[in-house]
Amino acid sequence: MELETILTRLGLDSWKGTLINIFCVIALYGGWKAIDRLWIQPFVSPLRDLPGPKSPSFIWGNLREIFSADPGELHDKWVEQYGTTFVSNLIVIYS
Repeated sequence: MELETILTRLGLDSWKGTLINIFCVIALYGGWKAIDRLWIQPFVSPLRDLPGPKSPSFIWGNLREIFSADPGELHDKWVEQYGTTFVSNLIVIYS
């Protein structure tokens, strides 16, 4: 099979086709990362078994509590309540 035929079948015979393919790959990767972060990692992460405060908001997590408390006050309270190793949920960020 010739290279031109292969490139045409893949949609890489023009800049427009190439850009569409690149966009689709980036969108699929972003979608996979979102699914992985929101629905897969919480069930397989070893951190899921650590104690910690309940998250009052799905999006903001404990971030509003942290900003409304005095510096270090909330952290000290959580250390007394959950021990030195605990999990707090912060804003949903994709890495």
